[in-house]
Amino acid sequence: NTAVVVGEYVVRLGVVPTASPTWPALAGLAAFFALNWTGTRTSGNAQILFSALKGAVLAALVVILFAHPGAPQTATPPALSGSVGLAGVALALRLIVGTYNGWQDIALYGEELADPARALPRAMFGGLIGIIALYLLVNLALLHVLSPAAMANSTLPAADAARIALGERAEFALTVFGVLSVSAITSLGLMGTTRIAYALARGGMLPAALTRVAPGGTPRVALAVTTLGAAAFVFTGNYDSTSSTSTTLYQVCVVIALACAWALRRKEPGLARPWRMPLYPLPIVVALVANLALLAAFVFDDPFDSLLGVVIVAGIALAWLGLQRYRRVPAAA
Repeated sequence: NTAVVVGEYVVRLGVVPTASPTWPALAGLAAFFALNWTGTRTSGNAQILFSALKGAVLAALVVILFAHPGAPQTATPPALSGSVGLAGVALALRLIVGTYNGWQDIALYGEELADPARALPRAMFGGLIGIIALYLLVNLALLHVLSPAAMANSTLPAADAARIALGERAEFALTVFGVLSVSAITSLGLMGTTRIAYALARGGMLPAALTRVAPGGTPRVALAVTTLGAAAFVFTGNYDSTSSTSTTLYQVCVVIALACAWALRRKEPGLARPWRMPLYPLPIVVALVANLALLAAFVFDDPFDSLLGVVIVAGIALAWLGLQRYRRVPAAA
């Protein structure tokens, strides 16, 4: 779904002769595929550069917007058109979860880190705290310049706020930054899902061909399959539909992972565990209840697209179970 956002921002720039984000999104996927194909060192360094640039630009934007006099304030705040219902809360939760999803994806690169037992917790929790602080500051800065209604009707509030504070050229520059920023997220998504496919293949749950690794460290077959899957997803609809499906699919995986962690703890209590969970099993119980509630809210908000995500996960699980059963059946004499 981030590739679709890249396509929408490219269309907003007016540099392509189309109003549909599909083809710019596919072109972006092809570029990210080529970048990751080169090797882990090149793609990793590019990701670090993009992330540093994104953080610097957002920090500068916060300073600039707070320096602006701000949006005109009415003497009496406008009355709300109606109370916020459960559907509105569910939609807000979906967008929030979609924004922060990926904070833990550094775990996918554990084998590529020199000291994962030390680096992973620092990167995960330090990065999460930093992102929360930065995103809250950005939202406060945007609300300082734009009204809530203007933000709600904008496809890129940062560019609209920059136009008010700095002029038309700033809007174009922030839109270009939006393309680069979301492109970095899309490239990171390809990196992460490629490694998931590689790990599943290494564990015997996907074809062994996905375990082939190029000299540069990239599992290229897994990368190609992942990119083709993402390209097919781009054709399924607009950002709203792809976001609903992907967020729900991710949420289902979170629930499954929590259930598997609980089951593994019960079946293998003596297994070596580098990190301990304080107050076990309370954190898993709380997390399961919260994530099941989120999943229910997502389905309530958008039943069709959300259930599509559930069907995808169920289909993959059934295919894997069928494959395991086939492998256990002895060949005929």
